[in-house]
Parts: sequence; structure tokens; C-alpha cells
Amino acid sequence: MSKLFNNVNIMYIDYGYGRYGNMNIMYLSLYGVAAVVLVVVFIRTCLERDKMTRIVCLTEMLALICVVTYSVNFITDNYMAMSVATSIMMAAQDFALVALLTYTGVFTRLANRITRTAVVLCIFAAMVDSVVFIINIFNETALKYSLNKCGGVYVLGYEGELWFGIHAIMNMVIVAFIIALLIIKCIRIPSAYWGRYIFTAAGLIVIIAFKYIFIMKAVDLRFDISIFLYALMGTMVYWNTFWYSKKNMLTVTHEMIIEHMQIPVVLFDYEGILADFNSSMKDVAGNLEYDNREQNIEWFVRENDLPVKPGEDTFEWKHNDRIYDCRIERLSDEKNRLLGTIIVMQDVSELKKAYAELENMVIYDQLTGVYSMYSFMEHCKQYDEYNGSVAVVVCDINHLSDINIQYGQKAGNQALINVAGVLKKILMDRAYIARINEGNFVAVMKNVTDAEAGKTFEQIKRTVEKECSNGKFGVTIEYGIAMRKASNRWIMDIVHEAVNDMRDRKGR
Repeated sequence: MSKLFNNVNIMYIDYGYGRYGNMNIMYLSLYGVAAVVLVVVFIRTCLERDKMTRIVCLTEMLALICVVTYSVNFITDNYMAMSVATSIMMAAQDFALVALLTYTGVFTRLANRITRTAVVLCIFAAMVDSVVFIINIFNETALKYSLNKCGGVYVLGYEGELWFGIHAIMNMVIVAFIIALLIIKCIRIPSAYWGRYIFTAAGLIVIIAFKYIFIMKAVDLRFDISIFLYALMGTMVYWNTFWYSKKNMLTVTHEMIIEHMQIPVVLFDYEGILADFNSSMKDVAGNLEYDNREQNIEWFVRENDLPVKPGEDTFEWKHNDRIYDCRIERLSDEKNRLLGTIIVMQDVSELKKAYAELENMVIYDQLTGVYSMYSFMEHCKQYDEYNGSVAVVVCDINHLSDINIQYGQKAGNQALINVAGVLKKILMDRAYIARINEGNFVAVMKNVTDAEAGKTFEQIKRTVEKECSNGKFGVTIEYGIAMRKASNRWIMDIVHEAVNDMRDRKGR
């Protein structure tokens, strides 16, 4: 008898307290709780309106059958009843795993011809396995049972035959297929979404581990814990399908939107109290705390000296040598009730810098630093309605091409830079100075006479000859003046007159 006890798996125990002894009542209560959990989850699943509802209900119902039929071993010592319950449990276990495989294919959106073929083959194998276990009730072809009483302890033992080994291998293959689908799904998606799939795979591994420990008697377990964990499987399937999608995905989405945006974001609730923020905002604003009702939107604006104007939802904030384009978005429901307020900040420092550089290239002549031809053309538009007198003076460096040929382009460029410096130094804010072609400068002065403009440029002419010449070559300029006295004349026509006047002076 001792030898038999060591070679069987324990299914029913009395411990001398009678058929409904304290130990059996404890086990029965434990599995009763699991059954109740599955019933509650099954009912909640039936109330869900989703394409996954049917397959989830089927999986939970088969898990419930496994738990209930296994519980029979704690309430009777009738050999036939226990044998029938065990066969039903084995068959239900097969179909539960097939249902879970079908569910996983849909759940992971990896259902294809291979998975559908695998499901059909598994259904066929489960049907054959079920027939074998039904026959096993009357002719122990898969499992051999024995009901033994050892010192008041009733033990239903079984020894697996060849077909039971096939049954175990089939279950392992199905579980491996399910876990493979979950792993493939994880490989194909961002790690932020792994949680629900890893949780499912981990739950299956735990169930199989306990099943293996029980069958192989690696630990002296008095009952099959893996059957109890079927309640976990049913709950897990429900949670992953419906609850996780509605609740936990919001957390994942929050993490992706709030954290992975990598731009400062802060959220205030409908009362204006600080509700959430990301690490980027913490780095910028600092001193932010959860569950601190003192930190509201007014405090945030005041604390960070944000230039928010009433009625405007965008503003520019300069902070620690950085420039942020900020937007305030008020979130409302379908009835226009305030849900919260979100402030998003975009660091545009580099963009502003690049824009300034581009603007500088367009607006200013890159060699001399005076305005460019494009800027001058834009500037001329303001004179369309101007009625005052305007003096347009055009000047260039005499023999600039000869300087370039004899002394090099660098020497010619330096001469242009030096002349531009003299123009800016003497004219200062009295004129708009631009470079309009390779060697010509133009200066536009308002409210001056022809004589006043001529006097100023004679001074410039002398200063250029004195300050811009060097030991190798002299630098001189010539200029031409044209006056605009009527507002109906295009300013470029006056420029052409000044160019002609300059050429006349050169020819004298």
C-alpha cells in the first residue's frame, strides 16, 4: 500500500474526519471560490457587446467545467463519479485550450491560414481525445484509476497510459503555439503595448508549471493547483479583452502621448488643479508635484512668469535661453462642459535661430552687411503713398574690376566692405542703404534737398579715399543723385536716373 501511495497522484483526501472532513471542506471552498469567480466573469462577458464576446464566453465556460468537475473529487468517494468527472475534466481541458488558441489568434490579430488550420487540427484531436476519455470511464485505456484507503485517507490515483501521454503532448503543443503567437505579436509592436500579451503568456506558463509539478510529483501537492488556476485563465482572458482595452490602454496611451512626445506637456483638471505632467515639463518648469491642490493653472502661469494674454490660446515663452511656442487647449465634452486644460510647449529655439539666419541671408547683403537688393525692392513699396521729397543716391567704387584683376577678389571684397562701413558710419539712421548689384550701393534719404544730399556724399567721397585706400591701391567712389518730388513716380525710376547721373559724373 505504501508503494501504491508513492506512485499515484492524490485526488481525494479524507484525513480521518469523515467524507466531508475539514481538509476536504477547505479544498472544496477554494475551488468553489474559483467557480464563483468564473461564473461572475462569464456573466459580465455575456453583457459585453464585442466581436470577441462569444469566444471569450466559450473559453470561460470550458474553464468553469474543468473547475467544477475537478471539485467532484472533494465531495464523493464514489469511484464511478470520480472517474466520469475526471474524464469530463480532461476533455474540457482540451477544448478550453483550443478555444484559447482561437481566441489568441483573434486577440493578437495574427489569425491566418496557418492558425486556422492549426485550430481545425486541434479541434479534431480534442474530439478524438474526448472519445478516448469517455471510453476510459468503462475501459481504462488512457488512465488507470484506483481508489485506496490508507489509514482513513481515501486516495484516487491514476497511472497514465500511452494515450494520456499523447493527451499531455497535445496540450503542451497548443500552449506552445499560443505562447508563440503572443511572442510574435510582441516582436511586431512597440514595447509599450507588451503588457497584455506578456501577462497572458506568463499566466499560461504558471498553469502549465503547476500541472507539470503535480503530474511529475516534483512536490507533494495534495490537489492539482493548475485546475484552480483555470479561474485565473478565465479572468485573464476577460481582463485582457475588455477591461485592459478600456482602462489600461488609457495608461499606455497616456505614457506614449505624454512621455514619448518628448515635449513639455502639463494637464489640469476641470477645477484647474494640476493633474498630470511629463518629465520634459518637469525639467522645464520644475517644482511640480502630484496631489498638491495649491498647484493650479493660475499658480503655474504665475510661477513660471508665462506671458499669457486673456482670450489668447498661444504665446511665446523665453526661458533659460530657450524659446518655446506654447498652446493652451481647453478640453470639453459633447455638452461643452470643461474636462480639463492642457498646455503644450514646443522648443523652437533652433527653429528660430535657423529662421533668423535665413532671414538675415535674405534681408542683408552677406558681404557688406547693408540691406540686400530683395530688401530694397520691398522697402521701395512704402514710398508709393509718400508725399515728401526723397533723394536717391547711387554710388560705386571706381575701377573695382581692375582691383579684382590686379590684386584679387579678396582685395576687391575688402574694398566693398570698407566703403559700406563708411556709408553706415556717416549716414547712420538718416538713410536706407542697400547693395543693388556687384559694385553699386544705393542710399534713400527722406526730406532732404538735392544740395544736402550732395554735400553729404562729398563728405563720404573724401572719407572713402582717405580711410579705404592702402599702400597698394587707392579706393575712390563716384555717386549720382536723383530727386523724387511727386508721389506718383515709381522709386526705381528715380534709381535709374541716379545711375545715369553717376555715369555722367564719371564721364566728366
